[in-house]
Amino acid sequence: MLLRFRVTNHRSLRDTAELVLTTSRFRGAHPADGAWSRVSNRVAGIFGANASGKTALLHAMEFAVTAVRDSARWTGRDGFPSAPFLLDATSRDETSAYEFDLTVAGTRHVYGFESGAAGVAAEWLHAFPRGRRQVLFERTGPDAADVTFGRSTEAEDVPPFGRAGGRGLVLSAPGVAHHPRLRGVHRFLTRRLTFLPTPVADARRRVAALEKWCEDARTLRQAESLLRFADLGISRLPHARSATGPPLNLADASSGTLTWLSLALPALRAIEHGGVLLVDGLGSGLHPTLTSALIGFFTCPVTNTSGAQLLFTSHDVSLLGHPPGGGLGVEGTWFTEKSPDGATELYPLSDFPAGDGHDLRTRYLGGRYGAVPVLARHELPPTHNHLP
Repeated sequence: MLLRFRVTNHRSLRDTAELVLTTSRFRGAHPADGAWSRVSNRVAGIFGANASGKTALLHAMEFAVTAVRDSARWTGRDGFPSAPFLLDATSRDETSAYEFDLTVAGTRHVYGFESGAAGVAAEWLHAFPRGRRQVLFERTGPDAADVTFGRSTEAEDVPPFGRAGGRGLVLSAPGVAHHPRLRGVHRFLTRRLTFLPTPVADARRRVAALEKWCEDARTLRQAESLLRFADLGISRLPHARSATGPPLNLADASSGTLTWLSLALPALRAIEHGGVLLVDGLGSGLHPTLTSALIGFFTCPVTNTSGAQLLFTSHDVSLLGHPPGGGLGVEGTWFTEKSPDGATELYPLSDFPAGDGHDLRTRYLGGRYGAVPVLARHELPPTHNHLP
């Protein structure tokens, strides 16, 4: 379960941005009854003007997960990948920092690292059994000698990571996936966080992915159930050995059908395994009723018994408040806004005097919470069209 994500100096996120998924009533390092599901939110949506930094936050999470999964193999790269804020002379030369606050087997863990073009500058992993901090390892530089393991891990067979030098994270080292103290965090980050780009990104890739998924008989049945659920007028998909009736060819399906399946199938997977689904541009290409229903998959305690979470960016203001089927309350709503110098600020709706009974959509579009474009009508180019 994801509790928090913090990032500094990544793309437009120059200053530290923190997305918090615990509820406002949670205080301390550990819930009194140990039930993290009661103090965390299932859904969070980020709204803001175009180019305000919504996607930058998801990209930062995806970058950090990619580094955990692959950096041990980055030996042939010329430096460590980096994406610092470029609009001032200072930030572009500074390191970036990424930190996840998550739970594994009911125990809170905090994992993060600091990196730049030269490599990894710092890395840390702490656990909080019963709320008390326990250092699993801390790293203060690029080399193996810069890593210090805590008493609970120092006697164990910690896998080497020196082959990638400063480009390899400790958590990315070969064998970490099987390490008794580190594997839970590694597997959560690399297997439980699923990133979906904006639905209009590449229809052909979506078709190929759906066809691959539907080769599995169980997934095929799920897909067909989702099509019937969405009232799309389609009840069957191609089956490897089907001899009855004309099946739907996915390549000929509407963009709305493809969008629904490419979102709903990963959503079911996340709910089944207790994962986190991250969607850029939720609501693009879907009827608002279906978008709201997808959110409802996660917010409904009957459907979502695993603690799965949905994090998305969107321009669909119909999701604000509590539309029929599923929507966002105050604590699940976040905004991004750019300052005059191009830096993104991330902030929650809970910073404002807003209640679940308020008309959040009207207030947002009216500029009550910021994060809306301010149109410069005087900048419109002149036109020679003279309409009656």
